[in-house]
Amino acid sequence: MKLEPRLFRTLLERASLTWALAVLSTVTPAVAQTPLTLEQAMTMAKPDFMGSPVTAAWWSADSRQVYYQHQLPGAKEVATFGVNPRDGTVRAIDAAGKAQIDGDAKRYDVTRTRAVYERDGDIWLRDIDQSAPIQVTRTKDAESEPRHSADGTRVFFLRGTDWFAWTAEGGVETPLLALRADNPPLSAPAPGGGVTVFLGPQVVIKRSTLSPSGRHALVVTTPKGYDAGRVVQMPMYLTASGYPEMMDLPPRIGRNDGAPQSLWLVDVQSGRARPVDVSGLPGIAVDPLADLRAARKLPPLVGLRGFETWDIQWSEDGRQLAFSLTANDNRDAWLAALDIAMGQLSLRDHDRGASVITGQFGFLPDDRLWFTSEREGWFGLYLHDGTSARKLAVGAYNVMNVQWSADGKRAFFQCNRKEPGDYEICRVNADGGDLREVTSLDGVGTYVDLDAFRLSPDGHQLAVRYSGQYLPMQLALVDAETGETRRVTDTRSEALKAQIDTLIEPEFVQIPSSHFKGVIWGKLFRPKVQEPGRRYPIVLLLHGGNVVQFVARNQSMSFSETMLANYLAQNG
Repeated sequence: MKLEPRLFRTLLERASLTWALAVLSTVTPAVAQTPLTLEQAMTMAKPDFMGSPVTAAWWSADSRQVYYQHQLPGAKEVATFGVNPRDGTVRAIDAAGKAQIDGDAKRYDVTRTRAVYERDGDIWLRDIDQSAPIQVTRTKDAESEPRHSADGTRVFFLRGTDWFAWTAEGGVETPLLALRADNPPLSAPAPGGGVTVFLGPQVVIKRSTLSPSGRHALVVTTPKGYDAGRVVQMPMYLTASGYPEMMDLPPRIGRNDGAPQSLWLVDVQSGRARPVDVSGLPGIAVDPLADLRAARKLPPLVGLRGFETWDIQWSEDGRQLAFSLTANDNRDAWLAALDIAMGQLSLRDHDRGASVITGQFGFLPDDRLWFTSEREGWFGLYLHDGTSARKLAVGAYNVMNVQWSADGKRAFFQCNRKEPGDYEICRVNADGGDLREVTSLDGVGTYVDLDAFRLSPDGHQLAVRYSGQYLPMQLALVDAETGETRRVTDTRSEALKAQIDTLIEPEFVQIPSSHFKGVIWGKLFRPKVQEPGRRYPIVLLLHGGNVVQFVARNQSMSFSETMLANYLAQNG
């Protein structure tokens, strides 16, 4: 978007309301430099001034290649590159080569010799001893959710609301489970077509997951015809057709509660579906907004609160199931485990607050459940053995984007142990020992892109994307044991490189709070060159408020905010 002078001046006026201006003195003698002009600041605030970021990075199934994507200057499409992790050499991958590379989000079999993934709506299988992947499906339909069976003989995948099994020997695809929101037909279905489960015409099937054994499935439904209230729409004028089109907007806050969900456990062998009883979850029948409803003379809550299912995970043998639920009022979040054989639901974690956020979770190879939770105020990493939860990485910092080694002995994750705005890759052993930072990149990820690293399938290296105040997202390869780092890319524009010495590198400062026992972090911009005895205005960005004021060492959401701070500080 072109930033007109009038708009830029408006930003300057508004900045006085949200940016703290102060005065300070210095005794540092230096030669003053010419400050940025308004026109220069406007030019440097444009998105293409900084350069193109590395938008994605992932490993091949055999750990022998790293792939990454970024848009070359003047190009209309994103380019794909391959990196040799042994020497750091980079090669461009053409359209024909893209069909031969592995996709991201791979799922391995128990032997770690084969991986499946979805790409462009089809399912692919990669044997790490083979040079090219095998295309499992080739249809007009969109297939998803691929996974290996527990015994490694089949690949399961989802097409629409139906599950299929594919056998590598002969490449045979067979129907496994069909889910229907309808009543069963009067006549018996034809044999040989898998199992069809009818959940009734009163529901809408939202999602389902199949166990690795192929014996059970968990299905999520909502009531058919649920009145979600008025949908707000906004016209879009820049469209492919050239005519204005309407776009649905998110619901207004406090209105249009999401449809309440229900869970069904399906026995694929018998075709029986039974509802999962969640009434035992603590607080699910208690309305935290009862006082507000009474004050507005609204009817009280009847029955269980509505919830949304966020994630579902199976143990490798398919005998255990875990899922996370969040109340539609966002006041409670539950992590529950379901014992398939006993049919018993057990609570693993419960978080309550004014606005809860669900964390990650999954099963280790030994069937222990790991999860992240804000139960102690920050997102920490825990390991549950079926009886109690053990702290692995818990403190005054956040744990995000957890990835485990294949043997389940070590976890890697993004964390900010040193300071709130400095994210690095950390690791910890499954027994809670050897917690440490692996990287020292001073800015892993960006504020809006926290999914910033991939652990190699063999567990030896990390492909990490990092950024800085004047650095778009770049790629580095890091030794998972020693932290030795190879910086692979530098996609900064030549224009930025030419101006980098004129820009102010902000200082990160701590301000004692008058409201709580702690400090407020700020990002301080002051002139690089100062005369002894002279007082100068400074620009101080405080954490909180709008996201453009986020005090972090990685790239902020808005590069123009940083240019505005430079202009203000240099011109007083």
